[in-house]
Amino acid sequence: LRVDIAGTNYRLRFNSSGFEVTSQYFTVINTAASTLSLSEVDTVIAADQRLRKQPISLLVDRFNNPVTELVSGHRPQVTARLFTQGGLPTLPPLPPARGQAPGTICALNTPLLQGTTTVNMSMGLGVFTDLMIVHAMTGYIIEISYTPTQGQVFNVNSTSINVVAGRPADLCALTLPQRCSTNSPCLDPSEVVCTDVWGNVQRTCNLCRPGDSECDPLSIPTQFSNRCRPGQICVELDRAPPGAIITSSPGKVYLGNVPVPFAVIGTGQFGGALFDELIITATSPGT
Repeated sequence: LRVDIAGTNYRLRFNSSGFEVTSQYFTVINTAASTLSLSEVDTVIAADQRLRKQPISLLVDRFNNPVTELVSGHRPQVTARLFTQGGLPTLPPLPPARGQAPGTICALNTPLLQGTTTVNMSMGLGVFTDLMIVHAMTGYIIEISYTPTQGQVFNVNSTSINVVAGRPADLCALTLPQRCSTNSPCLDPSEVVCTDVWGNVQRTCNLCRPGDSECDPLSIPTQFSNRCRPGQICVELDRAPPGAIITSSPGKVYLGNVPVPFAVIGTGQFGGALFDELIITATSPGT
């Protein structure tokens, strides 16, 4: 005799030639773990958001009973790991990694998978609650694994996940000016872009995410807010020497004698400004 479905309050009744006897109540528990399955996860998510559909794993025996009773020597935990199409993301001037579009990441953060990556199982379930992927790339895979102390290791993979940039939160120099000389344009331009909190480039500087009911403005320091209007790129010379000025082309000085060096370099789309004639000079007071 065998009972394949785990449960409680089972009884067996025996009949023979008018005689009947009923057993005591008994419980049927699962057998050894056989299969690890995984719930559906997001296919597209912003880098500054936790996964809306968090992974939920289910460990079952060969009769499809949830493994609620663990065999001695098994640890009741599952672990999440993240895999890319090939390698970690890179920054310019290095070529992008597989699955990374050119010019989409301006600052690197690790680990790529943030949150609680190992959780305890309960009633055969491993429930993740705060996982997020922080860099904009395509083709991510989350692997969930259950590793007993001895015996077979169980793995299951998610479907492919694409991550896009989140809300703009900062400005970043994607490339810096190179081959510069005094009072002449730099031969290699600098590109300044909007980025989210993880350094992913937000080309449109779109403050809205799908489903947002309202959008927050990009934060600008109060002392500059009246001089940096929406749609403009604002540049501050940090720790500049006395009398330093910044120009976008010869003869155009935007700073003047202001206590905090500050200038509007360009107007138009806020997502990116290509500085091909950025000149920084320093002069002594009185000259």
